[in-house]
Amino acid sequence: MVTVIADGTNGHRIEGANGALLGLIRGKTIRLTGFSGDADALRATTPLWRALDAMLGRAYPGWPRYEPGTAPLRLVHDGAHEWTSDGTRPLARVLRPAPGATDRTLSLEFLLPSYATDGVLITAASALVHALERWRDAEPPTARAEATLEAAGAAPR
Repeated sequence: MVTVIADGTNGHRIEGANGALLGLIRGKTIRLTGFSGDADALRATTPLWRALDAMLGRAYPGWPRYEPGTAPLRLVHDGAHEWTSDGTRPLARVLRPAPGATDRTLSLEFLLPSYATDGVLITAASALVHALERWRDAEPPTARAEATLEAAGAAPR
């Protein structure tokens, strides 16, 4: 179960059934938190992008659908932000923890079109959280262990 709670002007908190913070909606962006490292964020981007793209296609029939390429995703920097990319276009913005932050996990931020309504943002956030849960349930334990090692600063072998 996902709960979306108003949090100030133009913002919402996305919480899980246990009340844990899963992400935020700010303006026209949806941020999901809790990625253990670069590898974890890169692996999660494609299923999350597909869920968001499908939801936007249902909400806006003219939405220009995009299927990420088959090459492995990589991190790119546009001079201002770091993104996950398939080599053709940026898919999700990567947000790293601030120096000294107690939560050392990464966040992925998905940008929605300027015409997205609050209802579409909330529905999209729910679709992203459900896609993330499905992906995490299907993620092999080895990949999760490697991502945890990466987050701890140890390179997987």
